[in-house]
Amino acid sequence: MPIDGIVGLGFKDLAVKTRPFLDSLVAEKSMVRPEFAFFLHRDPSMGGAVLWGEGSEHAGLHEGEVRWFPVVEERLWSLSLMGFRLSSSNREMIGFAGPDRRRRANGAFNRLSTLGEEEDMPTNCQLAVDSGSTYFVATPRLFSAISQEIKAMACKDIKSLPTMIFTIRTDMANLSSVEDLAVPPEVYMVRSPRDNSCTPGIMSMEYEESPPIMLIGEVFMRHYFSIFRRGEKPGSSWIGFAPAKPGPEAE
Repeated sequence: MPIDGIVGLGFKDLAVKTRPFLDSLVAEKSMVRPEFAFFLHRDPSMGGAVLWGEGSEHAGLHEGEVRWFPVVEERLWSLSLMGFRLSSSNREMIGFAGPDRRRRANGAFNRLSTLGEEEDMPTNCQLAVDSGSTYFVATPRLFSAISQEIKAMACKDIKSLPTMIFTIRTDMANLSSVEDLAVPPEVYMVRSPRDNSCTPGIMSMEYEESPPIMLIGEVFMRHYFSIFRRGEKPGSSWIGFAPAKPGPEAE
């Protein structure tokens, strides 16, 4: 299908000399509540849907309850990422999301900072949910650490790979209020259309801006029904996730 253009669904602080599409819909009273949701079928050939306005959680396109997370900064649709680890080692890896710092000892750089050291643990990481991105995206150092444990292999063997675990804040007023979002290999591994091999749907990208950012995109959203609810005032926007309903019943 030919592409007619790109619709940006970010916040006004990300817009350049224009009013965001979502703001325009609200201003024109085409939408009562500034909310939209994505359902992407696991089989790309079967398409998907974008649902506009409230009530998308009642559309029958997901299983179980919707888990809600507050948006931490209204530019991208970003969540507060408090931790990241792989189930194989269960070691906290969020330190790799920050810059590559070196410590000075006896007047010289002696070694790279290691995980677990307080100065190497960023406290303001964000997890951006971006429908315009295909893969999971990590900073180069974090990508390198992930790649040591997650590699391409035959699809029949991917259950031996670890689960990626994102620890996300559920209450911006309470640092200890967090919830784990577990992403198993069946979600992040991508099957090749040519053979029975699977490759990690994870890529590396460096962001010049601060704070450190990870991204989850289409690969994730093909397994999780995703609702984007913009608040009436700054600081009151939310993103909801629920397992997307698979199979013909979701057509």
